[in-house]
Amino acid sequence: MLVKKLKMMNRVGIYVCLILLMLASAASAAYIRGIETKPTSIDPQGKFSVIVELGGTTCGTQMKFFVDDKEFDSKNIGCNRNDIESDDWDLEETPLECGVHELRVELLDSGEVIQTEIRTLRIGNVPNIVITPEKPNPNKDVIITFKNNETGRPISDLDVEIYSIKEGPSSVEEYVTDNKGEIKFISDVTGEFRLTIDDSEYCGTVDFWIKNPMPFAGPNPPDPVVGERIGVAVPGGVGVKYIDSEGKVYPLRNLGGGVNFTIDKAGDYTLIAGDLSTRYWSVTKKFTVSEKARMDIEIIPEKAVVDKVLLLKVTSRGEPVENARVKITKPIGGSEEFSTNPRGEVRFTPESVGEYHYMVEKSRYTTIENDFEVYNSLNIEITPDEPITDQDVTLNVTNQLGDGVDNAIIYIEDESGVLVSGKTGIDGLFKFRLLEPKEYTLKIQKDGYWNFEEKMRIYGIISIELYPEEIEIGDVTSISVLDKQGDEISADITVTKPDGRTETIEGKTYAPGEVGDHEIKATKEGYRSVTKTLKVNPHPLDITEEVDGDKVIIKVSSHNEPVSGITFVIKTPTEEKQVVTDEKGIITATIEGEGNITISANTIDINRNYESKTITKRIVKQYNYALLILPVLFIITIAFVTILIIDHLHKKRGKIKKGSLFKKGKKKGVIGRGTQSSLSRL
Repeated sequence: MLVKKLKMMNRVGIYVCLILLMLASAASAAYIRGIETKPTSIDPQGKFSVIVELGGTTCGTQMKFFVDDKEFDSKNIGCNRNDIESDDWDLEETPLECGVHELRVELLDSGEVIQTEIRTLRIGNVPNIVITPEKPNPNKDVIITFKNNETGRPISDLDVEIYSIKEGPSSVEEYVTDNKGEIKFISDVTGEFRLTIDDSEYCGTVDFWIKNPMPFAGPNPPDPVVGERIGVAVPGGVGVKYIDSEGKVYPLRNLGGGVNFTIDKAGDYTLIAGDLSTRYWSVTKKFTVSEKARMDIEIIPEKAVVDKVLLLKVTSRGEPVENARVKITKPIGGSEEFSTNPRGEVRFTPESVGEYHYMVEKSRYTTIENDFEVYNSLNIEITPDEPITDQDVTLNVTNQLGDGVDNAIIYIEDESGVLVSGKTGIDGLFKFRLLEPKEYTLKIQKDGYWNFEEKMRIYGIISIELYPEEIEIGDVTSISVLDKQGDEISADITVTKPDGRTETIEGKTYAPGEVGDHEIKATKEGYRSVTKTLKVNPHPLDITEEVDGDKVIIKVSSHNEPVSGITFVIKTPTEEKQVVTDEKGIITATIEGEGNITISANTIDINRNYESKTITKRIVKQYNYALLILPVLFIITIAFVTILIIDHLHKKRGKIKKGSLFKKGKKKGVIGRGTQSSLSRL
């Protein structure tokens, strides 16, 4: 027995020693602590070396140095070394393009790589280059920003060339950075492009891609179960694979734009599509495969209230789960069981305050269970609705049944802490006053009730003064915003014009551009908004008329200045005319007849900057009878002379015929006398 114990103790001692040796070995293993280049700024025609800072036991280790995957040096590391330096890389003998390169160092022990570190190697004065967006697309702006790598300041007036690698340098386009250190690039095709800095002070080359966004859908379903078919939709020819949690890669076959596969082990996976595509940007999606389908439960409302119906909704992948068994355990003991309806719903009315427990189960689904709490609710009414500073404010606190809640603890806080505290009375009321216009936090608490917290604003009072409050179009009104004490304060001022448009008023004056009511509104954070109406009147019209014979001459002015372009409508008993004032504000119209005429100004083709006006006049034509005497006298004279001439001619003819009448007989004498008598009468 003793021998067995000794053997056992020896074995334990050996194991302990081995473990201690392993720990000691691990603790003293060599490792890379840091990497730097000498010099830190590398001239494209100069030399540089790489210094690797080491830790741990370095005996028997080796360091390899790479630039852009090309090994340029290898060093065996002796014991107790704190660092190791590579040989110089002579850039005149082995040039590297001015720009950004990859520097990699590998630490080896017994020929095996035990640590790898990668750094950026800048050759020359290479700016910091940022391409936005990170994944640029065809036919969309690509902003490329250049900043000094040391100061971080934008580099302006930098000459840059960009060309398509596929088409070669013949497709080059030249750009110059603006004062923000930016250029704007756009391509209508996908592909790889090369950016080269062509400048005496800066240098560098960057390759970047222009690709289309990947049309991608999946995995479907998003929460698959073991053995269930998983679908992914991608463009034809795009590679798809998934990786498990251990890093093992599973390539998938793209059958003309679709991938279907199954996974036989539950766990977390990563889906990758298009990582080698030259046309589309790759897409990566993480998903979880479960042993059984997962159910989700939603409790409505989120804060369950005593004696109020509670809705529990069970779904899986967004679809209702019917005939799921739901068991609810009450805080006072006992439980109730339900079965979900076709909509996946269960209704339950909690009867007491406390913590309830639910369990939902159904075959082929993962059972879910959790707790939820039920309390009474606090409902708050604030009077008045928009309280102002130094005003009594009343809180009315009631429960879900509308009954007042007494002894509820009230806290009113701002950023400095609690300003008001107290308890509601037996009627559930609490009164307070606040002096500063701003937003406060109202908190109400009571055992057995859900805590209440809500933002509450106390408003200040402001007023608007307009001087004057009624103006004529073209005039200016002054605007002042005053606080409760009558002191002028700053505020945001807007105006709603007669046509409904709203604009911001800058400054303290306003010159309206149209006639009508303008609503001036002042708003300021923490203050109740206020509005005042500015009445804007049109220019008055002064109308004078003058009748000259059958013409009416009308003169139109405003403030003693003639007004052109005003349309007049002149109505007489027999006709209606439209005339427009000339550049002197004058119109002339011919009026036939007499009577009342109506003169309407600016009632059609209205110029809204001037008032509309209608006047009525009676036109009575006056004649100058003195002017008629000469024509009348002239007519009378002509008539008298004509009569004398005719009478004279008849008398002369009478004398000639008198002898012959007496000779030929009595009868003819009679006729002669009658004729003379008729002429005399004439």
